[in-house]
Amino acid sequence: MMQELLLLAAMTLIMIFGGVVLKNLDGFLERNRKEQEAREQKCWLWIGCSNPLAAESIADVFDRCSAKYPGMSVHIFSGTEEELEKRLHAGLLDVIFLSEHASLFFENPFNNRRVLLEMAPVHTRYDGIPVEPIAGGDLPQKAFWSKKNPATAYLVQCLEEQTLAAETKNRKHGQKMV
Repeated sequence: MMQELLLLAAMTLIMIFGGVVLKNLDGFLERNRKEQEAREQKCWLWIGCSNPLAAESIADVFDRCSAKYPGMSVHIFSGTEEELEKRLHAGLLDVIFLSEHASLFFENPFNNRRVLLEMAPVHTRYDGIPVEPIAGGDLPQKAFWSKKNPATAYLVQCLEEQTLAAETKNRKHGQKMV
């Protein structure tokens, strides 16, 4: 009788301990599954720029800073400042880059920041013919974005870092920014 009672108590403790372990394991697996889904989830970033020379630089910045969003797909469009602003207001673009002196056509409910992009050649789809900028250096732009897409804020942070590095380099070399 005593052995049976002892065996019953041991089995009860094992079941309780097993239940606690399984509950902790389930919690761990659920958190891990959610993190994995977040990493694998496809995220899209829709970017517009009024100067086609800015497109290559934007892509380069994103390549350098894409570690946080490895499943990110970026689509870059070019158009007039008015077209880009309309698409930003309509939610069709996440961020737009306009010339430094651009004025918006609509009331501006968006975040904006001055950024420096490196002028880089743009390659056409016909035999990859490069369109080379005559002047080298930095291309001052104004970035406008909403906070709807978290990847947008991350891209802007990367652009701010690039702008700070370019301004520091220009001050060291005594160059005037374009």
